[in-house]
Amino acid sequence: MPKLLDARTIIKRIVKETGKNEQEIKELIEEKKKKFAGLLTEDGAAFMVAKELNVDIEIKAEQAEVVKIANLSAGMRNIDLLARVLHVQAPRKFEKGARKGRYCRLLLGDETGEITLTLWNNDIKKIEKKKLERGAVILAKNCYVGTFNGKLTLALGFNGEIIVEPKGVDTSTLPKPERVAIKLADLSEGMQNIDVFARVLRVFEMREFEHSGEKANVIRFEIADGTACMQAVAWRDLAEKANKLYAGELIKIEGANVKSGLKGLELHLDWRSRIIEEPVVAFKIPELSELLGTKYTRKRISELQAGMQNIELVGEIVDVMKGNLVYYFCPTCKEKASGETCDRCGNKTRPRLVTTIMLDDGSSTIACTMFGKQAELALCMTTIDVLNKFREKDAQEIIEEARKRALGRTILVRGNVKEHSLNPDELEIIASEATPINKSAEIERVLRGLSETSS
Repeated sequence: MPKLLDARTIIKRIVKETGKNEQEIKELIEEKKKKFAGLLTEDGAAFMVAKELNVDIEIKAEQAEVVKIANLSAGMRNIDLLARVLHVQAPRKFEKGARKGRYCRLLLGDETGEITLTLWNNDIKKIEKKKLERGAVILAKNCYVGTFNGKLTLALGFNGEIIVEPKGVDTSTLPKPERVAIKLADLSEGMQNIDVFARVLRVFEMREFEHSGEKANVIRFEIADGTACMQAVAWRDLAEKANKLYAGELIKIEGANVKSGLKGLELHLDWRSRIIEEPVVAFKIPELSELLGTKYTRKRISELQAGMQNIELVGEIVDVMKGNLVYYFCPTCKEKASGETCDRCGNKTRPRLVTTIMLDDGSSTIACTMFGKQAELALCMTTIDVLNKFREKDAQEIIEEARKRALGRTILVRGNVKEHSLNPDELEIIASEATPINKSAEIERVLRGLSETSS
């Protein structure tokens, strides 16, 4: 990819080719930067102005220089940096004027020092796609050096890029990866900034809390790796990512802290932590059924009978039935309550989502009743979303809205079969787990079945 000239050189070229004066061009650049709410660099804004004025500046600039961190200074541009990723913060949301997006900071190190690289929006998507982990080696190309709170910082130039594990470069002088993933059984209270590989057992409903006048989210999810199982707690922006996890999914958690909770040790994930989905695991982790001690039997709907337990099926959502959507339960008594205060013990209750959907797998249809996290998956809405919508809409209006998003989606459901509560002549599934369909796992399952049939 050709590199772009810096703003000063671009301005001179625009002056030469258009006859405009330098001050006029600088004003156009400032307007462009203002339009993008300060997210556009000087070079990037100058590039866009040149394009609008039909001035071609996409020529090869001088070859970028690979620079050591100790030799960086504010204002340096068009540099390449080879470094080890020491830490990756979870992406965070920002809002500045009309502009919204995400930013993420990487702590990089070489044999001479450390520096923070800040990434924005599309660049974050690229490293997420590559599943960048700390300990990896990267080549950050076409960077510029700035300052923040008195410290040097690094950012990608207008056409900068990150190459993960670059080939043909000497990495022998870089600091060695210090952190290795720890098995859950080896964790102890007080450990900080640790990494673990695990499989998700279940995800609980996301809750909203208020701190210093600010509303934010928190969610709990349970994980296991074959040596132990424990709950993890994700806060704020990371809670929204954890809310999308599903039972059976392999994850890597980076930068968590170990604390003591009501049911033993817990992993706490804050703004410094990160969740990587489907990573390359460092050691074998048992399948979900083995971790839960439960074997699920795949069935077609036409094969189901009342009393069957621990079945799983794959079906398409063909309807969302009428209902109240939310009920309250007491976390102390574990009983359903009539309102926000428990009728039995007087403690504060929690809202929980409930819905019934119709599933079709081509052999027949069946009603499936889902609670909590499973209901959230079916409706494509969290309990918090539904409660907020109740301020302006009734349950049926919300169901109609959810139906438009839900119909046609294929999901995997696990649970028990019973006679329908309203019509004993029909069956229904009470779901214990529901997940999006894993296409690769389903293809592997079909191929395995064909192989067994042919042999």
